[in-house]
Amino acid sequence: MASLFRRTRFGRRPISSRRWWLGLAGLIALMALIIAYRFITRPERVRAFAETYLQSMTGGIVRIKAARFDLFEGLHLTGVTVATQPAPAFNPRANSYEDRVISRRRTST
Repeated sequence: MASLFRRTRFGRRPISSRRWWLGLAGLIALMALIIAYRFITRPERVRAFAETYLQSMTGGIVRIKAARFDLFEGLHLTGVTVATQPAPAFNPRANSYEDRVISRRRTST
């Protein structure tokens, strides 16, 4: 009869408070990493970063319709358009953005 009162809750051995706090700290750290990953890989942020990077590499005007980052598949860019910078004597009626397009790649997802 005395063994009935010695049983721990749910039939398990109790854990130390140090172990409990370490587990809680690990859970909080994991949640912080997940939130940071979702913030860093937002489609708007990835698209803006890709546009800035491609503009600095090509020296032209870059427009990206959609961009997303997948941890296992990498970077996906959709609707990438690269155009040359307008000349100093640029006449918008004679030379539109579409006339200055160097490369346009269409991909299907």
